[in-house]
Amino acid sequence: MIPDPKYPPDASETRMRLDAMPLRRFHLLTLVATSGGQFCDGYVLGTIGAALPGVERAMHCNDIWMGAIGSASLAGLFFGCLLIGPLTDRLGRRRLLRLNMPLFIILSLVQALVTSPLQLVLARILLGACLAADYVAGSAYLSEFAPLRLRGRFLASMIVGWSAGYCMANIFGMLFTMHGSGGWRLCLFSSAIPAALVMMLRIFLPESPRWLMARNRPKEAQQVLKACFPNDRVFVAPAVAKQEENWRTVFTPPWRRRLAVGAGFYVAQVVPYFCIGTFLPELFTALGVRDVYTGGVVFNLFLLIGSIAALWLVDRLTRRTFLIGSFLLAAAFLVGVSFAAQLPLLLTLVFFGLLALTLAAATSLEMVYLPELFPINLRGVGVGIATACSRLGSLIGTFLLPVLMRQIGTPLTLGICALILVGGAVLCAAWAPETRDSVL
Repeated sequence: MIPDPKYPPDASETRMRLDAMPLRRFHLLTLVATSGGQFCDGYVLGTIGAALPGVERAMHCNDIWMGAIGSASLAGLFFGCLLIGPLTDRLGRRRLLRLNMPLFIILSLVQALVTSPLQLVLARILLGACLAADYVAGSAYLSEFAPLRLRGRFLASMIVGWSAGYCMANIFGMLFTMHGSGGWRLCLFSSAIPAALVMMLRIFLPESPRWLMARNRPKEAQQVLKACFPNDRVFVAPAVAKQEENWRTVFTPPWRRRLAVGAGFYVAQVVPYFCIGTFLPELFTALGVRDVYTGGVVFNLFLLIGSIAALWLVDRLTRRTFLIGSFLLAAAFLVGVSFAAQLPLLLTLVFFGLLALTLAAATSLEMVYLPELFPINLRGVGVGIATACSRLGSLIGTFLLPVLMRQIGTPLTLGICALILVGGAVLCAAWAPETRDSVL
């Protein structure tokens, strides 16, 4: 326990910093409530990949509509993150986390009832905008409660939740779509079920005491700490001075370089991830893999294994080592995948599995590293802008992938994705700061 310098310890007990606390039950509630939101996010993004073949048959979609439907939720995430980032810093974390799940449920139902490609695109855009709260407010909220020694693993657990949702969506989605022409509707509808469970959990979440202190509301912050940790005397250090919290500040030194790193590494990770995941059945077919379902199960299981492995790796490697090494490994495996048509099926599945494992482990840093790059008054804005950039890159990549596969061929298209990964490694080697032991 660390004594508060402004409040000397009593004879009977010592005050301790929030980030120096041992693990308590409330920490686990915040972990499940935020990771559950990521499960829903991964699930709703994964369902579209499984539903697209059924949507194409039912609505007679051309390549343009297929690309638009596949990338629509990413477009919504782009605009949602730009809006929610500043709101997270101004209105607090709790309001947005409580509001987004009821909207998520409604929009999940709406997307299952559409009758045209345009309606589905609009529903997916709104759904993506709703998801933005979990990417921005969720990571900020969990990082501000997590003990320092567990922060990396806590934030990486959000990606485990996301990967679990994404894998379940692909696995169950393929089963749904194999049974009847309307299976794609059931696939899209199913995302409302986990969202309802998460919504009930979030009823019990208070506001972040760190945010309350930054807003000069120390009494409310102390009330939250007393309610969450009734058997501990916990404090949050007050802000030294009021700081700027607008868009312009994050583009000034030293934050603009950190913003460039956050946006750049995020884009380089998610473009190959979403391009491959969204069009996985089509990609397997183009590469000559006949057993598409088995290939999909292998890919998604390795995604889940990789995200779980990140829990062990994230605090054993420096952030820079993890970033640069994962980019280079993923690029190498993706090059191997591009030659799948000339390889035995077993070796092709090995390359796909190792690629999925590496990409999934690396994506843990999206939740761990981004909040560590920015101070509390800029955390929502910084994470929001970086996430929005990543979704814009994913949108463009997902929209163009089916077109490029037909125009220049699948191997060359995958080669472009590998170059994006190498670019991420170069950016991180040049600019990425080390943040593993930083105090928020």
